[in-house]
Amino acid sequence: MSGSAGGNRITRSSVDKTVEEYISKVLRKFPGFKGAKISGSYNTGTKNDFGDIDLIVNLTATDKKNIKVELAKYLSSLPDNIIVPFKSDKYKGKKYLNTGEIITILYPIEGQPDEYVQIDNIVSISDKEAEFKKEFLDYPAEIQGLLLGLSKVACLEEDPQSIFARMGIKNVPALEPNQEYEFNLSSSGLTLRIVTLDNFKEMDRTDAWKTSDWSNIKKLFVNYKIDGTFEELLNDISSKLKNIRSKNRIKGIFNSMISIKSGEINTPKGDNKQKSLDKVNATLTETNLGRYLASIILEAEEDNPTIALFPGAFKPPHKGHVDVVKQLLKASDQVVILISPKTREGITADESVAIWNLYKDKGLFNGSVEIKISPVTPIGETYDVVEDNPDTEFRVAFGKGEISRYKSIEKFSNVKIFDAGTIEGIDATNLRLAIVNNNEEEIAKYIPDGISVDEFLQTIGEQVKEKPAETPPAETPPAETPPAEAPAETPLKESPPIEFEQDDYQNYTLQNRTKIEKASYVFNLPISDMEYAFNGGREVVLSDDIWSKLQNSDSYKIKTLDDAIAHALKLGIDPKPYIEYIKKGKEMPLPLVLCYGSNRYYLVGGEIILSLYRALGSIPTVLQGTLNLQTQTQHEPLEEGLNNKADINIIKEFIKFAIKELKINTIPEGLTLSYDNIEAKSRRSFGTFDTNNNKIWLYVKNRNMADILRTLAHELVHRKQDEDGRIDYGSGDTGSEIENEANAKAGILLRKFGKQNEKIYQ
Repeated sequence: MSGSAGGNRITRSSVDKTVEEYISKVLRKFPGFKGAKISGSYNTGTKNDFGDIDLIVNLTATDKKNIKVELAKYLSSLPDNIIVPFKSDKYKGKKYLNTGEIITILYPIEGQPDEYVQIDNIVSISDKEAEFKKEFLDYPAEIQGLLLGLSKVACLEEDPQSIFARMGIKNVPALEPNQEYEFNLSSSGLTLRIVTLDNFKEMDRTDAWKTSDWSNIKKLFVNYKIDGTFEELLNDISSKLKNIRSKNRIKGIFNSMISIKSGEINTPKGDNKQKSLDKVNATLTETNLGRYLASIILEAEEDNPTIALFPGAFKPPHKGHVDVVKQLLKASDQVVILISPKTREGITADESVAIWNLYKDKGLFNGSVEIKISPVTPIGETYDVVEDNPDTEFRVAFGKGEISRYKSIEKFSNVKIFDAGTIEGIDATNLRLAIVNNNEEEIAKYIPDGISVDEFLQTIGEQVKEKPAETPPAETPPAETPPAEAPAETPLKESPPIEFEQDDYQNYTLQNRTKIEKASYVFNLPISDMEYAFNGGREVVLSDDIWSKLQNSDSYKIKTLDDAIAHALKLGIDPKPYIEYIKKGKEMPLPLVLCYGSNRYYLVGGEIILSLYRALGSIPTVLQGTLNLQTQTQHEPLEEGLNNKADINIIKEFIKFAIKELKINTIPEGLTLSYDNIEAKSRRSFGTFDTNNNKIWLYVKNRNMADILRTLAHELVHRKQDEDGRIDYGSGDTGSEIENEANAKAGILLRKFGKQNEKIYQ
């Protein structure tokens, strides 16, 4: 099956006949239909078959959004033998998808019984726009990607007034401070924008001029070989670009547009895409760091730009590293990531670069970020660059445990150190182990929001690697159940202490941030308070007295290894690697025990480890944190919260209710319930809907269920608006039509649901 609709591939000889039938039987009967033309690789390539048909459909209308809705309703009303229900697993039974400018349907292939092809109806509402779309979409996708990037940088490479004169653009408003001109190319037309920047971050933009006349594209790109091959155009661009921002911009846009889908891996189409990505990245990347930084400084709009250097192994880069880059972007004009060339437990430097580029392409960074592999060591290169550029201000980020290696860099007056080890409680060692074990659930904990596990693994070229020796086990889903064994008939022995330095407590706490967050929620305390309890903690041997008082743990009651194994599997953990490590007396992750009052103990993490210690007759060492609650209201662990099934079920029921009421066709692909107040502050919102990945994020801590559902309703209305093609840049601004509608409909949804479920107001 091919595409979203799950159609068959269609041979070149069948395309024309099928399209003629589709136009005759379907499109001509729709009011306002003017014409339709095939576009894309069918017109320019030599392929013998195709996964779908791109059809530019020209309609008479003044409002494209409304006419698309009407066309979708019309297509879905036709009998199933004409517009066929989708056959893909994801959209099985649907009769259309309405995304952007495209309405996707499934149609019978003429002359091929029981075979159907996906047709993407690309809607235009004028002859000029239809012709513009055809010209643009007839280019190969790789050239389209270069043209999109080249349009963005045209005014950086050439005097804008010269471009305006050549293209006949008149009465363009003059620029204010911190503004620049920028062209934006799409399949609908070309737009000239005035963009307001703050340290190279886009703050606002206004449209100054628009055209759907393809002759203007020829005038804009008159200095480039846009009618040559992909390789000719790429080399032409590389040889003529003068501004370092231009190369980075084109490279970033190209990487975001040309993506390899899961079904294209190890296929000729996927291989060709990868080759084009490799060519662009290699051709448009400045390899010499000193020369690269010099070019930034020379072209910077400020006299003294600030450069942030982030050296490290990054094997592989995870969401903690992403957070560091985001912080550095707030304090600098440019971030340069320096990667160690050494391979670490199967993860190469090239794979590290690929993951960083994935994060960039997904728009995780609001600023200029460049990734480079250091020729020898990233730390050595950092020292050299700082010393060789005394007039440039640098921010240098160091990782966990590396402060001693950077102490001497403070002798340079142009350097400020940034402690990256305190940003996020995630550890690359555990991520590598999760990759080794092919544990997708565990991997998901380490990668940033907006990145799927499939995308991460496909980018890193990873399925299952050989497990490294002597690596402490991580909690993984159940695999093969190890055979039950009797507890060793030997005297009780203590687990080997890891002997952390004080700084390592902090790092270990960060590695266990997810567990810390959950405990913070349970005790209704700020996350920082819970982190502080363990940062200042100590290693202790877990006595029977304390062990037996762990109020949320069943580990002390474990009698046999069979019990411990069953307990682990019930919680979704494979106990086998833990058993082997305990028997061999190797270092294990320390369980986290919280003392929150006289003889009050709470297990923050390590239930399975403690259960196996108990079954195997060992006495564990734990990291004990203490909360001093004497001067504040005594906190007891909450018995109820959003983690319980009742609350989760209410949210699920509300989602079903809202989807039906709003008539949402494509449901959100993910919902995150967060109690991280830091994240809420950074988002400046209790809820967000991400149009890029179709996911909703909600802040739920200390909120009434009705309040949570109101926010959820608001974001689901945005999902419907996006489905109808109504979400655009700036449409979510406070007071906008889109936001006002979301507020109003959310209130209506909540009132209707509340009449059926009064307990949401409790």
